[in-house]
Amino acid sequence: MPLPTKGHGLRWDAERQGWWWSQPQSASLYYLGGNAGAPVRRRFPDSVRTLATCASGALLLGFAKKLCALTRPLSVTRGKADEPAATVLCVVDAAEPRTAIGDGRTDRSGRFVFGTRNIGADQRPIGSFYQYSADHGVRRLALPTVVSASAICFSADGRTLYFADAAHGVLHAADYDSELASVGRLRPFAAAAQPRAAVHDALVDQQGCVWIAQGAGGAQGTLARHSPDGTRLCAIALPDPTPASMAFGGAALDTLLLTGARGGFRAASPDGATGRADTPFDDAAPAGPRR
Repeated sequence: MPLPTKGHGLRWDAERQGWWWSQPQSASLYYLGGNAGAPVRRRFPDSVRTLATCASGALLLGFAKKLCALTRPLSVTRGKADEPAATVLCVVDAAEPRTAIGDGRTDRSGRFVFGTRNIGADQRPIGSFYQYSADHGVRRLALPTVVSASAICFSADGRTLYFADAAHGVLHAADYDSELASVGRLRPFAAAAQPRAAVHDALVDQQGCVWIAQGAGGAQGTLARHSPDGTRLCAIALPDPTPASMAFGGAALDTLLLTGARGGFRAASPDGATGRADTPFDDAAPAGPRR
């Protein structure tokens, strides 16, 4: 099957049966259909840092300082297309030039949780975590500040939020209430399988296990699968030292693809593990005044 190019923010689109990912360096968004021979590329005025599919069929896009929603469908066929048009949903850290939006994912209730990263030379931990929803707007989560927010994902029941600082090698867990945008009982969940490794991405599969993509700056990265209690079940060597993002996809969610600095690649899934689809972002307008 065709594979993604190098990039970030790989997501499976169950409605369109294809893959989305971004390439921030070229301000490009890519789409690869399940039977396509080559990905479709669309350019934006700013770099897409994270994304999510929406319940309406639209796309939620995270740029450096703002979350946006596409105001008309984005063509996923090759050839000339209309210029992508987006409406701003919220602006984040407008007064802080050193931060930009990084990783993000919808929670099980359809709200979007995302984090920021320090893009300045000082690399101080000034990145934060937020939740955005149509009914509440943007709310800051009471999580520790980080150099670079990464690996955001959720347990099957939605009550546990996993997150990491890409500058370090530990995936953390926190109790999570989506309606209240509250977190509690923070604890380390799993350490990286390699010494001095950084945690770049994580996801939860259909069996409730947590996959962690890690890079240590050497010749290879590592993909580790952990049970819900944090026990490491296996570790797989990857052909890329910086596996930036990953997603299960395909009609049966049994194909695990990753993207990194060297391009896209497919990883073997042990024990017949299959993915758990992301909940689409709930982009329906609230029925009453925003609370």
